[in-house]
This record gives sequence, structure tokens and C-alpha cells, in this order.
Amino acid sequence: NGKTVDKNNLKLLFVGQLWEAKGADLAIRSLSRLEEHGISAILTIVGDGKKSYKRDLRKIAKENDIIDRVDFVGKVTREELKNFYRDNDILLFPTYSWYKEPFGIVILEAMNQGISVIASNSGGPKEIITDGENGLLFESGKVESLTKKIINLVKAPQLYKGIRKKAFDSINDIFNIAFVGKRIIMFYNNIL
Repeated sequence: NGKTVDKNNLKLLFVGQLWEAKGADLAIRSLSRLEEHGISAILTIVGDGKKSYKRDLRKIAKENDIIDRVDFVGKVTREELKNFYRDNDILLFPTYSWYKEPFGIVILEAMNQGISVIASNSGGPKEIITDGENGLLFESGKVESLTKKIINLVKAPQLYKGIRKKAFDSINDIFNIAFVGKRIIMFYNNIL
């Protein structure tokens, strides 16, 4: 579908466990920076986690005067999650590089539902995303870098469209490689 991004109503999504490593704080801080660039956005946070960390996130949102634009949804079912992917414009996957993020299944699910992904350039995400092709990578831990990538997508509708299409196409390749890899391992296990 020819979905475009509206800078007056940008819908950002974070999906993951709420604890320090996952970088939800970066997503919130970035949201407040977008305002300065004439982009009005809301951020939906799907997932649950540490109570103290959730308190910290709310505090960051309050301090930046954007608490009314951050929606803490909590846990959802896998079916509901699909709707969140479909209803939002960009998935933010801002894991800190000190946490070795394994293969990011959330990224694959998002791509499969046609949402553009901006992820930190470390670990699993870097294996899935080729920057500027099937997603965007930002400098891990850097709010400025994340904000810049969001602005890039919003200001370049063609880039946004192209990334969504390539992301969807690359899903098949990634899954096929994973599938083939499993088959090869099974094959060798049988021989041995």
C-alpha cells in the first residue's frame, strides 16, 4: 500500500521489554527533539518490564513536556501487536550497544507488517538491516543520530516508500536463509 508519513501526525512505535538495555528512553528523548524540527509525533510503547525503569521513562517524558504524547500500552497479544505494526509509521529499535542484542525477531515481524524500522547499529539489528535500503541504522546510544534518521524518513517520502518495500522483500530472503541453514544442520546431524 502507498502509505505516506505525515509530519503533523507521525506515529512512532517501540516494542520490547522495558529495561535499560532496550533504549526506550532514547525513543522518548528523540520525540521531544522532533518538535524543534516541525514534526509533531506520538510514541506508543508496547511492552512491560521493570517498575523503576517505567517510572524513569515517565519522568523523562514529563521533564521534556511530552507525557501526553507517550502512550504506555503494556503487554499485548501477538495478534494485537500486528495491528500496532500496521497502525504506526516507524518502529524504533534503539537498543544500547553494550547489550548484545541477539537476532531481532521484533524487527522481522515489523518489516513483515510493512512498517519502516530505525534500529541501532549493533548486534542483531545490523545483521538484518542494510542502512538506507531495508531500514535505517543510527549510532547506538545517540539521541541526535536517532532523531536525524527519523527526520530523514519523514522528509523523504520516496526513501520511506522504498525502505518499506525492500524491507518486505528482504523478509523472504532472511527467512529463507534461516530455513535453509536449519535444513543443512539437520542434514549433517543425520549423516553424523
